[in-house]
Amino acid sequence: MISNNDGITVAKNYELILDGTNKEGASVKNFKTALINNGTANVMGIKFENNKTDIENNGHLNLSDNNTLDTIKGDGNLNINDGTTSVNKSIIQNEININSDTATLITDADGLRANSINNSGTLELTGGTLSQAVNGGNINITGDVSTKADNLQGITYVENTLNITGGSIKQEINSGATSNLNITGDTTLKADLSGISGNVSLKNGALKLSNKGVIFTNSQNFTAENNTTIALNNGKSEDLNFNKVSIAKGDNVNLEIDFGDVFKTSDSSSVLGNINLALLDITKQTEDKTYNFTNLNNVNVDFKNVEILKNSQSVDFITYNSGDLNARKIGNLGSAIKNTMSGENLYILSGDDDTAGYNLLSGGNLTVKGQGHLVTTTGIVVDNQNALTLQDVNVKNVVTGSDNKAAITVNKGAVLNINASKHNVTIEGRQIQIIYKRYRILFR
Repeated sequence: MISNNDGITVAKNYELILDGTNKEGASVKNFKTALINNGTANVMGIKFENNKTDIENNGHLNLSDNNTLDTIKGDGNLNINDGTTSVNKSIIQNEININSDTATLITDADGLRANSINNSGTLELTGGTLSQAVNGGNINITGDVSTKADNLQGITYVENTLNITGGSIKQEINSGATSNLNITGDTTLKADLSGISGNVSLKNGALKLSNKGVIFTNSQNFTAENNTTIALNNGKSEDLNFNKVSIAKGDNVNLEIDFGDVFKTSDSSSVLGNINLALLDITKQTEDKTYNFTNLNNVNVDFKNVEILKNSQSVDFITYNSGDLNARKIGNLGSAIKNTMSGENLYILSGDDDTAGYNLLSGGNLTVKGQGHLVTTTGIVVDNQNALTLQDVNVKNVVTGSDNKAAITVNKGAVLNINASKHNVTIEGRQIQIIYKRYRILFR
């Protein structure tokens, strides 16, 4: 039965020592408020039970040895100096300080409220949502806990489930083999996650790997859900071999890479959906190179839909076929057309292009990203079963003498796509001659 009476009251400028160390069963119970502290209270080895409020602290509360409570409230400062203190329901304080590597606070994140949480020991969260930053120390996740990544400013170990709802992961996260790390919302990885050995899932957002981040290739299973983005482009080429990757049938996942990044898995049996290359950074790729960037069969590379990051020194001609990416510096559109091969091909204009002569596209599909530049030509012919896509490319047709060729000729069975997405586009001269009905002009 809870008494209507309060227990001990410590006045301002006074100090209390409540010591239950080595006294089995030391407890304070059956009070409306067991301890009201306005001064300094030192509590050691006490179990608070069956109180409406265990401690109201408006001063300095120092906890040592092992203590068990349900509630601490007030606007004072709580110090966990050593031992393990378990607070089962809620802590509301001005400051919470875990002051040594021998000190542990166990509580539910839902009831944890303070202007600052400073951790030099271990904070163990048994569940709930962590809504504020924990500065330093070790953070152990033993229940199902949700939080913004920025709140985890100590080294985190996940025994059960950690749900990260966006933000920046700035400190190391490790986990047990049966754990779950669930990432939703846009999240940037700036720390080492190589110590994660459980399961990882990405849902409803993008995971961006910074140049300081180490991704979780040691995880048991990495699941990416529909319309998520795996952004590995961070200015350095990395060989990333995941133990297992899972994508459900019908799902589409976007992949962003640096030229030279390898994305592969030792177990692809659960990759049933599609991985679409969405961004390719060739800024640092200035020399010819061929490499196999994936061992997955269902990676789609359609250069019409791939954003390219480059500079004036970068390669300008890229081909893709069966996992192989090839990059070259080729110099002009005429050469790109002649070197187009089976699969997908991309040529990027760095300036205006004078493509002399008759140019027949017959080797495969070619996307030309023009960035608003002008191609001057006596004629481009797109042959049967091939597709030419011009994105932000202006074309000027030069007709001399008896030359009767159009700027672009589309033969039977061929496809022409004209996309004016970022620049106005003009086809000048005899313009476009359509031999067959399949061509599209897209202005978007």
